Amino acid sequence: HDDATDQSYLHLFLAEQPDLNWANPEVEAAMHATLRYWLDRGVDGFRADVVNLIGKGTDVPDLPDPFWKFPLLATDRPFGHELLRRIRTLLDSYDHEPMMVGEVYLLRDGESASYVGDPDGPELHLSFDFRPLHSPWQIEQMQAALSKMEADFAEPRWPTFVLSNHDRPRHRTCYGSEARARAAAVLELTARGTPFLYAGEELGLEDGIVPDDRVVDPDGRDGCRAPIPWTTDGNDEVGHGWPVRPWLPFPANAATHSADAEVGVAGSMHTLYRELLALRRQHEVLRRGAMEIADADGDLLRFDRRLGDEVITVLVNCGEQQVPWPSDLGGAMVLLSTGSDDRSDRTALAANESVVLQIRSK
Repeated sequence: HDDATDQSYLHLFLAEQPDLNWANPEVEAAMHATLRYWLDRGVDGFRADVVNLIGKGTDVPDLPDPFWKFPLLATDRPFGHELLRRIRTLLDSYDHEPMMVGEVYLLRDGESASYVGDPDGPELHLSFDFRPLHSPWQIEQMQAALSKMEADFAEPRWPTFVLSNHDRPRHRTCYGSEARARAAAVLELTARGTPFLYAGEELGLEDGIVPDDRVVDPDGRDGCRAPIPWTTDGNDEVGHGWPVRPWLPFPANAATHSADAEVGVAGSMHTLYRELLALRRQHEVLRRGAMEIADADGDLLRFDRRLGDEVITVLVNCGEQQVPWPSDLGGAMVLLSTGSDDRSDRTALAANESVVLQIRSK
């Protein structure tokens, strides 16, 4: 309720975040004008927050308590897709090809993919799919998430890949080991799709440990929002390159995973991410190629990326024991390994190791 106007308004989140009534044509026109303001200045695109809640329409009935059930009637409604198709028309009218990626927090099969368009017309250019983010480091779950994403975002759709964000514990914390986080980085940056990196994952940061007197977010998301440690000097409260005490404690591994401890250091997580990004720039197949996912073999996740005559094979051991090296890959060239053995003529893949291989033409 706004005391100044004696009017009430809907907010699904904070009171400072009123939900707009997009069913009012004047509101939609004003929002289009806002988009044009930035597009005219040449911005490359937008990220739309929880965009699956945009189109509530006018047919939402009054609800009894508890009020928290309201989002169930406000999410993923047809009117939202209509609004996004009109926004897409606006974006497509600009010659510099701006794009929009949407946070679509829907986890059932096909839901996220529906926001990049259907026979009624294109909508978002990209839609976050959070199934990998919600998957534990186990072969069954990772294989299922990857396979379902590939099915949902089959051509001409294009997927995204997300392992961490500001709403969930960092994947380094969830997975429980550096080796797993390194292996997951390879999966994220070699699978078909556009990867989105959460600030600090390139350093391998863990969540911060937040005592009760430092809590900011009532929903318990402070840990993954801990500030970036720039330098190694400091403790849980101060330092690490910050001139003042930051709003939250630093990540639990700040002393060993600060920026100055990792940038330019061989074998660091930061160096691994740079090497993976360099591979993506060097090999177009990793940016645009098709993906073929093999059936799981024990704890071994395997997929091929193909574009023309170029084939890159990725192996990810999701288990705690070594697995046999596939017999058909003896002649492949190792482009990158998260382990210590970069030979392709070995007999095993180490626990929680990922390897990127280039298949030589016959």
